[in-house]
Amino acid sequence: MTVRVNSYDGDGYNSLTIERMPFAPVCPEFSGKAPRVLPVRVRISASAISSMTAQLSFDAENFGFTNPEALTVYQRESADQSMFMPLETSYNPVTKKLRAAMTGFGEFIFCFPDLEEMAYAPILIEPQHHSFVNQQLPVSFFWTPRGFGRSYHLQVATDAQFNTLVVDDPNVTETRYVLEGVQPSTRHYWRVCTANYGGTGEWSEDWFDAAPPTVQVAIPNGGEQWQRGLEYFIRWEDNLAEDVVIELVKGDVVVKEIAKAASIGAYQWEVDLDLEPREDYTIRLKSAVDEAILDVSDAPFAIIDTTN
Repeated sequence: MTVRVNSYDGDGYNSLTIERMPFAPVCPEFSGKAPRVLPVRVRISASAISSMTAQLSFDAENFGFTNPEALTVYQRESADQSMFMPLETSYNPVTKKLRAAMTGFGEFIFCFPDLEEMAYAPILIEPQHHSFVNQQLPVSFFWTPRGFGRSYHLQVATDAQFNTLVVDDPNVTETRYVLEGVQPSTRHYWRVCTANYGGTGEWSEDWFDAAPPTVQVAIPNGGEQWQRGLEYFIRWEDNLAEDVVIELVKGDVVVKEIAKAASIGAYQWEVDLDLEPREDYTIRLKSAVDEAILDVSDAPFAIIDTTN
């Protein structure tokens, strides 16, 4: 590289030192959207020179620049601290030189624009689509962006037009939010939009019902035939935080406690070989904390020796 000095102030014997390092800067900071940074930097320091203006010329081939016309030179006053600022930069394809106007000493790096940001509507994950949440517990909201997400606007309301807002936070920087309480036995509507350097995106909307603690058996729920010795999934829906107790019932009598399981909606059960083949079994699920919160299969299912 070369330095064409335009002006400088200094005393006595002075010198200029240029160092080239084959790695990116440490802790770079930028005003606004950060560019992509190449893994090379140049440091320029001086002795007995208080100020200088100059034109810097970098040999594009020697530096390994593949698209020098897209590059901008950035500068900060000292390494490992302060903010990088862009310099007036141009490229001469004849001489294959990348030029920048230098106004001070410090660290110089080479950057190109990052991908253009588009503000897409995020994907809503939790509470699940049209689900019922436990009105006695805090409600956790979770979503994921599509593309770049700088911040998010979250609204929760008790009407579909979002006139009666429970939450209206336009500066959420995480993709999670916890609402400490909801109105009991009430449908809640929620929506999120993304903001980034491309603007503000469209809303993603959904709703959930606040309901008392509950559990509901889904499978087996009547008519199934499960063979002894094989594995099947017991499935249910609940809005509990605590574990559930799964019981096998014959008629009105509890035959056995199958498991105490996490309330994740499914448990894999290997049907016991010593169970009596019958057609009047049901599954009963209940809260491990409050036995009054329970549900039983709507109709009996069968445990058999072999399938037809």
